[in-house]
Amino acid sequence: MAGTSDPIGRFQLASGGNDETVRLWDVASGELKRTLKIERKGELAEIVWSIAFSPDGKFAAVGSGNRIGKDGHVRVVDASDGTIKHTFAGAEGEQVWEVSFSPDGKFLVSGGSDRTARLWKLD
Repeated sequence: MAGTSDPIGRFQLASGGNDETVRLWDVASGELKRTLKIERKGELAEIVWSIAFSPDGKFAAVGSGNRIGKDGHVRVVDASDGTIKHTFAGAEGEQVWEVSFSPDGKFLVSGGSDRTARLWKLD
């Protein structure tokens, strides 16, 4: 789970799991605001392991991997409409367990089951 204020000051909470979805919640009302589907092309579903909001709250980074521990990804999605803006592949055969934005929002770091941190530059 991750939390942030959206651009108009409401606090959002994100949750994810093994159903290929990220859910964005309004904390004050408890209302589900949006469901983002993080689909994988192939026969196995992606498990959402981690979520982080960008410092401005406009984007969410999602760390994932499939059920047998292969093909992890980092996806950066627009938190307002769920559009995937960037997809980065983790190490082959590994899960992406952690994601975090740099304080300026220009970089993203990921860590996974291969015990390696990866630094991604965002445009």
